[in-house]
Amino acid sequence: MLLAGCATTPDAPLFNDAQFLRFGVDPRTEADTLVKNYTDQGERLALRIVGKDFTALGFMDRSGRASRTRIVTLRGIALALDPEPESPLHTPTRYALLASPLAETHDADRDGFEEVFVEQRKPDQTCLSVFRVRDVGYVDRLETRLYAFNREHCASSVADIDQDGKVELYVDVELVDFPLPHPPTLRLALWPDQHRFTPKGTENKLARYIAAQQAAREIDLDQARVSKDSVSARRLAVELAALSQVLGLPEQDQLAQFDRALESFKLNAAEQAWCLAAREHIAGAWNELPSLVEPVEPPPAPKP
Repeated sequence: MLLAGCATTPDAPLFNDAQFLRFGVDPRTEADTLVKNYTDQGERLALRIVGKDFTALGFMDRSGRASRTRIVTLRGIALALDPEPESPLHTPTRYALLASPLAETHDADRDGFEEVFVEQRKPDQTCLSVFRVRDVGYVDRLETRLYAFNREHCASSVADIDQDGKVELYVDVELVDFPLPHPPTLRLALWPDQHRFTPKGTENKLARYIAAQQAAREIDLDQARVSKDSVSARRLAVELAALSQVLGLPEQDQLAQFDRALESFKLNAAEQAWCLAAREHIAGAWNELPSLVEPVEPPPAPKP
């Protein structure tokens, strides 16, 4: 009875959190102790984030490089991310705590729960991790990976690009199967949707986003035509075909985008061979798996 009298029950129907009693340590006091302990070991505090139900700490080593991250809740250390031991042949993964992408709140996707953003830094890649902090002290890791074009890709940045008060995660996808000085690249998004991030989004956001990406590439393609830059044109042709694939358009539409982008260029024999191999790859490997979204119906033709 004494315990129940000192605890409170959160109003959080998601995850059945209302069944738990809220009691435990004070996250801010616990965080102060951790900061002192790591300072004594030669690691300085890089960033402290104080949320409604948590305190997050990011540390750096003596050289100023990000090292480890902690999330402290009423349950104590609810998340600990530590670098592996460094050796002459191995550079460890490091974890850098990031400030909230929205200045006014830690609930970045507006789902009622606060989020913490952490960069996982490797020598050859930086990936973004997102953790949801529940008001009963548990921490959940959200999915931030995307499988597209027969490869897995990770989110690497976060921003509210459409200014709707909710953040999106951004995934840079290099299409490495097309040998060019600069590989074709897409920046895809993971949209907040019902307590998670998904590649489809809601309210037709994905279609509008892809349309803006296509329009930007059409401008670049016009410039490539003027300068007779066939290298840039080939890259843009692949990217336009890839954007059609993301929308779920059929293979013939993807190839039509590719061919249309290059139809005004006089290509030499080597470039023609490259285009043939590119078309074969688009028609084959790209379409072995479902696209990110359901097929998009074309708009109705205007009435005469």
